[in-house]
Amino acid sequence: MAIIALLVGLCAPAANAQSRSGGTEAGSFTITNLSGEPATDIWEAPQNLKERMGRRQAETPHETHERNSYVQELQRKEKRKVGPRQAGEIPPGDMSDCYKADLGDDGSKILTHWQWCKEALGSYHSFEKCQGPPPGNGCVEIGSVQFRVAVMGQGYQDKNDPGARKVRYWMQLDNPKIFLLPRLTDQLSFTGRCESFTPGGPCQAAASNGRIDTIAGWMQAGHARWDYSSPEGSISDPDKKAFFNFTMKSTVHQDYDISGDVVEGGEAGFRCDSARYQLWPVDRPSYGCVFDGVNSIWNFKAKADVAETARHVWTAQFKPNQTRPPSVQDKKIPGSIKSYIPLSRLAGTGGSENKILHEKNRSKSIANCKTNYGVSYSRSKTRDCDEYPMASTREGAFTGDVEDEDGTSHFSVKAIPKDDNQQAGRDLVDSTSTSASSTTTIFSSMS
Repeated sequence: MAIIALLVGLCAPAANAQSRSGGTEAGSFTITNLSGEPATDIWEAPQNLKERMGRRQAETPHETHERNSYVQELQRKEKRKVGPRQAGEIPPGDMSDCYKADLGDDGSKILTHWQWCKEALGSYHSFEKCQGPPPGNGCVEIGSVQFRVAVMGQGYQDKNDPGARKVRYWMQLDNPKIFLLPRLTDQLSFTGRCESFTPGGPCQAAASNGRIDTIAGWMQAGHARWDYSSPEGSISDPDKKAFFNFTMKSTVHQDYDISGDVVEGGEAGFRCDSARYQLWPVDRPSYGCVFDGVNSIWNFKAKADVAETARHVWTAQFKPNQTRPPSVQDKKIPGSIKSYIPLSRLAGTGGSENKILHEKNRSKSIANCKTNYGVSYSRSKTRDCDEYPMASTREGAFTGDVEDEDGTSHFSVKAIPKDDNQQAGRDLVDSTSTSASSTTTIFSSMS
């Protein structure tokens, strides 16, 4: 505090003053990657809804595995879940999750559906003798302050509460480094922009969003946040899905305002919905906002009460030719990171098209259990017909049908103890509704 005050007194004349040697004073703020070089992976924001819906954060199976392992390690070491927050919860302004993550060359990554991170360097530059906006126009740089910049996004979710359609971004400027004698009284502001690509789906900004302060003020407490909510509005989609893009811009305020580099909020932005997520045991509405640019991962732990289901899933993923129904050609069953064929949820309430497809998946699986394990496979209703991929996915036995004339099959069925199978079903419901992580990995897009 004392050092900053001394610097202000020694080297920072009042804002909007004429430079002693002619011209005016000005400042600018630039963003670079962590090495100090301009960002190399520049992308253009989507222009319409179709383009926005097609945005995905490209990952190899290895990258998916590494990202999931990182999140699991966070949960194990810190004994907490990395998941959605309730609509009224205030997330902590702690950037440690981002700082520890491998964010790639552009310093940006979706860690989970609920958390997005970006890390960069931001530099404020002081100029004098300016005859126009810097750089150039006769401007002479007299000093600068470099910050580490971290931005984190957090998604919300809640049951039976449409007000949970919220997302928060918050920013941290820290590790300031002063070079030469910059003016620390220049005013620096950050403003955010939320752009909706969905007709009838607004993005409402909180009045408290953003911040303007002196450079000295940012050096002492470099925090800012942006809260957005997305009411269902007049969206026609049954699940009330709306797609958004977030960007943030810096401005240095002097004799003339100098806009800085735009900080993008992730290539895929975020999505809000009011989906009826569950098909069993009951239909439960769920509302929220997520970062939809990556596939979800369900880590299905082989606990004693679901041991048979877990063994079936593992065999289907890694030794598919040992599963039933038999196949003339090698079977390739989707749903694992190794296969890199994600599963997608068949969400729908009773009577809906998706609910009917879900029932058709189940019927086909049961028919195959009878064919492969006998019509009495249930052993007086003590066993169920377990299917993988699950009947609640588009890759199920009926909806994912890729059989051709050679009889190649893409799914597996197995008669297993009823209690085991039904507990696994409950675990799946919990996973899709709360992002609960449990060690057999199913690579899916079910959140």
